[in-house]
Formats: sequence, structure tokens, C-alpha cells
Amino acid sequence: MNRKRIPFFFLIIIFSHTEVFGQAMDGIVSGTLIDTATKQPIEFAGISIRATGTDAIIKSALTDSSGKFIFDHVSSGKYDLECSYLGYKKKTIAITLSKDKPWLQLSNIMLVSSAKRLAETVILAEKPVIKFEAGKMTFDVAKSVTDGGETIMESLQKIPGVSVSQDGEVTVKGKTGIRYLVDGRPSPLADANPEAFMKSISAKNIEKIEVITSPSAKYDASGGGAVINIILKKGKLEGLNGSISAGVGTVFDKGNTSANINYKKGKVNIFANAYYRNETTSFVGSEQRTVDVGNIISQFNSSSSGSYHNESGGGRAGFDYYTDKYHTITYSFSGNYNTGTNASSGTQTIDDPTDPALSLRRFQNSSGYNSLNFSNNLSYRQTWDSADHQWTIDLIHSINKDDRTGLNTSLAFDSLNNQIDSLNFYKRTNNGGFNQNFIFKTDYSVPLHRLGAKIETGFKEELNLHNNYNNVYSSMESPQLLDTLQSNKLNYTQNVIAAYVIYSGSIKKFSYTGGLRWENTIIQSQLSHVDQNYTNLFPSGSIGWRFNDKHNISLSYSRRIDRPSFWMLNSTISYSSPYSVWQGNPELQPSFTNNVELGYNASLGKQSLGISTSYSHTNATFQNISHTDSNLVTYSSMQNAGTKDNTSVFMYANLKPVKWWDLMLSTGYSYHWYNFPQDGVETHTQGGEAYFSGNTTFKFWKNASFSINGWGNTGWVEAQKRTMPVGNITATIKKKFFKDKLTISISCRDVFKTQNWRSTTITDQLVAHNQYSSETRVGYLTLTYQFGKTTFTPDNKESGGEEGPRQ
Repeated sequence: MNRKRIPFFFLIIIFSHTEVFGQAMDGIVSGTLIDTATKQPIEFAGISIRATGTDAIIKSALTDSSGKFIFDHVSSGKYDLECSYLGYKKKTIAITLSKDKPWLQLSNIMLVSSAKRLAETVILAEKPVIKFEAGKMTFDVAKSVTDGGETIMESLQKIPGVSVSQDGEVTVKGKTGIRYLVDGRPSPLADANPEAFMKSISAKNIEKIEVITSPSAKYDASGGGAVINIILKKGKLEGLNGSISAGVGTVFDKGNTSANINYKKGKVNIFANAYYRNETTSFVGSEQRTVDVGNIISQFNSSSSGSYHNESGGGRAGFDYYTDKYHTITYSFSGNYNTGTNASSGTQTIDDPTDPALSLRRFQNSSGYNSLNFSNNLSYRQTWDSADHQWTIDLIHSINKDDRTGLNTSLAFDSLNNQIDSLNFYKRTNNGGFNQNFIFKTDYSVPLHRLGAKIETGFKEELNLHNNYNNVYSSMESPQLLDTLQSNKLNYTQNVIAAYVIYSGSIKKFSYTGGLRWENTIIQSQLSHVDQNYTNLFPSGSIGWRFNDKHNISLSYSRRIDRPSFWMLNSTISYSSPYSVWQGNPELQPSFTNNVELGYNASLGKQSLGISTSYSHTNATFQNISHTDSNLVTYSSMQNAGTKDNTSVFMYANLKPVKWWDLMLSTGYSYHWYNFPQDGVETHTQGGEAYFSGNTTFKFWKNASFSINGWGNTGWVEAQKRTMPVGNITATIKKKFFKDKLTISISCRDVFKTQNWRSTTITDQLVAHNQYSSETRVGYLTLTYQFGKTTFTPDNKESGGEEGPRQ
């Protein structure tokens, strides 16, 4: 089948010349605010225009998340452009608009920090740990790390509206289907093994995490719930600088270390980071299961205990090369490994009327895993004098290799404790795969100054190659023979080609964005019924209204897709006990979601608050569906389980009651409706979930601080499952020494030991109560040392004068 290719570069040529045809209109003033020291954009800074010689403000606005601002409908004349933000020196620029030059594009406007040096200590105005924007939350991980043992999982649990289960499944405001990015690029490890991805990066190496609930057409359409972008640390200061951190947890069976280093000189910026973690954690679990098959009721009660050991490490290194102020080449290489073991043992009491001789099972389960991941990234970026005018190219290649082993042994006994050899259960598995990911993407944006707008367009092709195997041995005899009925291999290829176009702009206090993304998906496998070829359009858009510098409201819409992962499609069978089986489903089809979100945000000096409400509808939603056969074995698999509707409301407040006290509070409520077929009957399930999080920090006595971070929820509803309330409170005390070079922190996670996972699964034939808790109350001692130069070197030319784009 021939695929229609979008003439991408033809579109670029058209869009790059569109502004020539704009009709004359009132003047336009735009620009970007940049921190002189870090060269980073300054968000939410105040910009105002005053007629020269007067105090009357004609227009005012706040910079966006990229530090950009734009004023339209400005009459000809002379003005003073004033830029101000807490912690920076105010800057005023004289500008002139005329009939011959009705628009003015200012190059990067550099603001200088108003830091005061007291006794060799630099005091800077602090930005909030969590920043809220329309359809987006940004979490400053660097300011929130409580101990050196934190990973992506612990950092995500601190973000308002984000819930993470014990196996790494993430929901955002009650919605599943999350797309993960690292530095704005897809993470193949997250697609292949979400649980391993959650533990693959130390929080000490993360700069910030963006949770985007209303992605534009520029983002992959994959991810019905949200897009989570993890941005790694990369220094911007001149010279050599970095940090080293090490921590140990009770009872000295948990340790970690991490390091970041950066060197910037002239046209070259070299960066690297690394981490290592080694921990052992104990756990206990239990299940009470009631099975009703043919009006015969059986009871199974089991309890288990064990421990798992995990060792992981990795890092990233690369460089930026600035050929000049408009061209940048970046290369980075990253790699990490995870290895570990999991061992448990327990007993299961059985009351089965169909087999009265069997009354007890003693089981032992063990597993091991090894994972290696490598990635190469090469990118090129070209900009023009306008910050909105840029072109980027990215080439990405990554490799993921997994090997897993498992052994499940369950010995059967009668009421007199005599072993029943014929009912003994034995399964040994060896599975894994070798997976590769290739990505080519290019993006182009051009401002239409005369129209007060911007056009963005881009093209992407992503190729995923999966080669996986699953070998099962069902006999304790030697030599062991392969069980060919349960073993299989899956060679799987997924190719996604995409292109998009976005038009955005503003008219006075009104802003708008409209986008359309085109994606063609081709899936091929040796299993013919897995093969798919489909093309979809994904519209998105938003409108916003800024009442003034402090209050704004926005409405957004997006259409998203969830494609089944290869591990969902692989028909491999996995036994956790003689009565519990999970199997992949090669019949899975993609799932589509429509999202609408309405939000209000207010910035009141050092305080900020907001509220948002959203609604989403998903068809063919992915759900883990269970059924029980006549042998009392419960089979679970991922199914396209009908439809799911979700509505939610979310509120937050960032407060600073006094200068030494920071307080962040958030709460939300989501309600879910599921409609799905079960054993040929249309089934309806619904329920709500409340969630909350908070962080308070008290600063006292010579750079010392005490903070409490907490999160919790009332449990959530799935098609056949209901989870129980769970939460966590962590307390940390920090103190800085040696001119703030050394930081010592002592923390205690899960102070009240409330992170216990409980759930109930209900089907027509099964009611199962499960409980799992691990060693979550852990104390950590962490030392972090910063080194290197901290002097700032501004650009040779501090832009911001009356300068338009190059001709």
C-alpha cells in the first residue's frame, strides 16, 4: 500500500515567506527576556509600554514560559518599554514606531539579577518549586530533592494531581495513558519497560519535570492522559562547575551516589552526569480470594514475604557547540543498566469443594532481571534574530536489551500435611528481547510580525524494532524440555510518520492557538493478525483571555491516541501462581481520547492560585480484564474494554505567608465511568477519587530549612478494580556549610508508614482482596558538595535595543 507523504519542505518554503503578504496594520512590539547569568528565559516577568515622558501605562503583559511577549495595535510614536521581575534589576528601553517601521522585534533582552552579596553569600529571589500554567505544570526537581535515593518515581509522586502505583503506573488527574519524553525526545525505555524507566534516572540528575495535560500538535499524539517531559541537568554557567552527592539509608542496605559536571568556555559547553544506586527492600503481601464457578464457592487465602535487591547505574555525556550566535550543534550519549533479584515465599490455604484432598500449598518464587539501555542523540538548531524564528533537526538512535528469569514452585499438601506430588506446580521462565528505536524529526517556526502571529510546522519518522522471546519450562525433570505451547517469539516493527502545522497569535488580551497533526502508523509482525496500517488526524487548539497582569483564563482541546505496546500484544503467558495467569493480547487496537480543559490562574505578587476542570472521553480504552475458568484459574489480559469517561476538578495555591515560610497546597477530584462487555453482558462501573498534595518549608538559622512533603488519595476505580486510600509524608531537614558549597540533609520517608497498597478486584466469578506493603519508612543521610566557578559572563552584545530582524 502506497503512503501519502506530506510535502514538508514545500510547506516550510511557503510559511517562511508568508509574512511578506501580511497587510499593513497597527504597530507590533515583541521580544524575549533572558537571564544574563544563566542565559535562560525569564517566565512571568512584567512588561509594560508607556508613552515617553509620562507615567500612564498604555499596554502591559507577562512573558510566557519561553520568556516571550508581544504587543499589537501599537500606534506610531515614542515609548518606554519597561521590563521587571522580582529578583532582577528593572530595565527600561526607549523604542520608536513609525509608518516606515511599524513593527519592532527586539533581540534577547538581558536582565541582571539584583542579588546582594553579604559575607560571601549570594541571596537570590526564589522561584516556586511548582509553577502552573494553562494546561501545564512545571516541577523544579532540583529544589525539591529530599534525599539521594530519589528516582523519577519519587519525584512524580510530589507533583500535584499525579499518582504513581507501586508498580510504576502513572495517572494524571485521574487519567491513564502517559507519554514520556526525556529532554523533549521520546524514551524507548519508558515504552518497553515503564517500571524500569521509573528507576532509571536519579532525581539528583533531573532539572525539572513538565506535566503537559493539553499538548499541542507539535507533540506526538500518543498519550491520552498527559505528556511528561523529564529535563536533565545541563549547566549554563561559564567555567567549570558541578556537584557530587552521596547518601545512605537505614539500615545501611541502601546507598546511592551521583555527580554532575559542566564546563563552558567560548563556543563549547561540555556536560556529564552519572549515578549509582544499590538497595535491598523487604515486603509482605496477602490475598483473600473467593471464586464462584457453577454455584460452587471456593476460598483461597495466601500470605507471603520476601525481599528484592536492585542495583542500577548510568549516566549521560555530551557537548553543545555554538558555531556562532545563531547555530548550535548538540551531541549526547546516555546509558544505564538495571539488575536485581526478587525472592518470596509463603503459604496458601485452600477450601475447594471440587478437590477436598487439597488444603495447603507452600510456594517459593524467585526472579532476576538484567537491562541495558543506550542512546545517541545528535541535534542541530538554527535561530534568527527573532526568538520565534528557528529550525531544528534531531537524529536519535537507542537500544534496549532485557533478560529476565523466573522460577515458581508450589508444593501441594493435604489436611494431614502429606505432599500430593500429582498437584505440585512448577514453572521456569526465561524471557527478554533486543529492541531498537530510530527517530528523525525536524521542526520549523516563523513569526508573522505584521499579523501578530506565528506558524510552526514539523515532520517526524519513528521506527521501532522489537525482537522478543519467551521460553517456558514446566517440568522439574532434568534435562528440562521447552513447553512449546506456552513459549513463543515475537518480531515486531512499528513505523510512525507524522507532520503537523500550528498557527498561533494574539489580539490585544485575547490569544489563540490552532493545530493539526497527521500520523500514519504501520505495524508488522510474523503474526498476521497483529499487522495494522492506519492514518489519523489529531486537531488541537486553545484560546486564552488575560484580564490583566494577574488574572487569565484558558480553554483547550486535543485529540490523542494510545497505541498498544509490544508487551501488550505478545501472547506470552505468565504465571504468578497455579491460580493466576496473565497473557498478552495480539488483538488489541489503538485507543482514542478527546480532552477538553478549562482553567483559571492568578498571580498575586508572591502568591499564586488556580483552578481547572476537564472532561475526556476514551473509546476502546485499555483495561486489565479478568475471568475465571472451570479449573478455578483466573486469567487476566489487556482488553479494549469499551469506553471510559473522566471528569475532574483541580485546585492549587502557592503561598508565602512570611519570608521564611513557603507553602504549596493542591487538591482535586476525578470521577470515572466505564462501559465494557463482560462475558457477553454490557457492564457499567463508576466511582470517584480525591487526591491531594502539599509541601511546606520553613527557613531558619543560617541557611537551614525544615520541610514536610505529603501526598495521598482516596483510591481510584478501574473497570474491575477499586484501590484503597494510600499516602505518604516525608520530612527533611537541611543545612548548608562552607559558603553554601556543602549541603547535609537528613530525611525520613513515609514517616507514619501509610504507603500500603490495597485493592479489591470484582468480577461475576471472583472477589479478590489484595494487600502489599514494602519497606517504605526509610531514613536517609545525604551529603552534596558543589564545586567550580560561579562567575557569570554575559554575551559580548547585550541585546534589547531598537533592533529588528536581519534583512
